[in-house]
Amino acid sequence: MSEPRTHSAYLASGPLDRDAPKHLFEYHDGSLLKIMKASVIADMDIWKGNRIIDPAHYNSIRQEIGDNVKQLDRNPFHVVRYMKEVEPGRTEHVKEIVDGQHRATILREFFDSKGDDWEQYDFDVLVIVKCCKDEQAIIDYFRTLNHTKAIEWKEDPNMIANRYLTALLVRFNSYKKVRIRQGKTRFPYVSVEAVREEIIRRHIGITRNQNVTEWADTIWRAHQAGLQELREAGAVSGAQEVALKADCVLGLFKDMDWLEPS
Repeated sequence: MSEPRTHSAYLASGPLDRDAPKHLFEYHDGSLLKIMKASVIADMDIWKGNRIIDPAHYNSIRQEIGDNVKQLDRNPFHVVRYMKEVEPGRTEHVKEIVDGQHRATILREFFDSKGDDWEQYDFDVLVIVKCCKDEQAIIDYFRTLNHTKAIEWKEDPNMIANRYLTALLVRFNSYKKVRIRQGKTRFPYVSVEAVREEIIRRHIGITRNQNVTEWADTIWRAHQAGLQELREAGAVSGAQEVALKADCVLGLFKDMDWLEPS
């Protein structure tokens, strides 16, 4: 008989082998209503573009459910499934929570508090899973789920970053060329996560009022001008040769100063 494991140890042990949810219903947009174990949701990552955890909202949920954590199954969790480059040259399907992050946080804390006995407290929850082709599709789906919370799109740093990131994805990504990619990326491309984090760190869209479209257009024109300069002058390094071949110079600027065009 194998030794019992705490929930934290179980999460660290490797890929989930319990995630074989039942398909209950298919919505008009292709998303699927499924049954999953609460512990699977507790283990799942939160999508990086989600709202910042609100302590007041978290506390209100805790107070509402009291000691009955199973009340967290009142509404379905919303999850996106997409292909992500987990390391250079290797992609895999990942699932991330786009709605229900506060409840998922409470679930994780609940299972961690049960030590070796956590499995006997597991229970079923409803989950709506939406397959998305890229980051833009995830942002669009997230906005659909949160259309009644417009004020947060003006104030929450993650929501502001999503607006600016969306504008960049429209300019820099196309069917034939994807320059801003999900997951771990290889030079000269840059990752969605890194760009979002840098937008937030630089307080872009917060410390000064910028037109999102004009901002993205300025960056795109600077990118194209940089490519043209390289073509005319000729690459003087291996990195520049790679950038020219890939039609992308974003990776040449490791500190991402291109996010704040002069």
